[in-house]
Amino acid sequence: MINRRENWVAELPLQARAALDACAVERCVRAGEVICHAGAGATGVHQVLEGYVKVTGLTHAGDTAVIVIYGPGNCWGESPLVSERPHHHSTIAMTDVRMRTFPKADFLRIYNEFPAVGYALCRKFARAMSRLILNREALAAGRVGPLVAASFLSLARDVPLAAGGNACEIDVPLTQLDVANYLGVTRQSVQPEISALKGAGILEKRSGAWVIHDIRRLRRCSVDPRLT
Repeated sequence: MINRRENWVAELPLQARAALDACAVERCVRAGEVICHAGAGATGVHQVLEGYVKVTGLTHAGDTAVIVIYGPGNCWGESPLVSERPHHHSTIAMTDVRMRTFPKADFLRIYNEFPAVGYALCRKFARAMSRLILNREALAAGRVGPLVAASFLSLARDVPLAAGGNACEIDVPLTQLDVANYLGVTRQSVQPEISALKGAGILEKRSGAWVIHDIRRLRRCSVDPRLT
């Protein structure tokens, strides 16, 4: 869903993973900083180590829309690098972020040397396409509510919970408009679904953070586990 928890680098065989680790360059980015600009050439593949970044595009009205949120482990920038094209979207730090970059020349060398890298990328892109199809099917069936619930549930997965814990606080600065733009619907269609979750005591907005009071009930509201 809106938060893609995926770490294809960690799935690689030891030698391929070690080769990427050896060339990685770490840096820290402040919240609000643009990491990759739309239209810029690809300089490498990037991976979040701590914090969250959002990939954004423009709507038909010219507004900035969230396309996807990446948290720890997620990579981005593979497509423009491998296909030799500029970035189609901008990537912005939502929180303070610690990240690393696999520089272009090093990544392409490793990509060509280890077939497992190409296989891992194919799996990532195939899973992304499957999620997109499932989301579109749900929207076509008028199931906005389960998609809204799945969006918040996908963010809750990254929050450490105590044993048996069923509540968490999400400190990602996500707005109702972000959720609506991601789903390709209006804010007016998302607002009553969020209000229903609040009214049921499942979700709360508190001091700029989203609080999920009952993760198990939120999961049931999402209906289809494949959406998360």
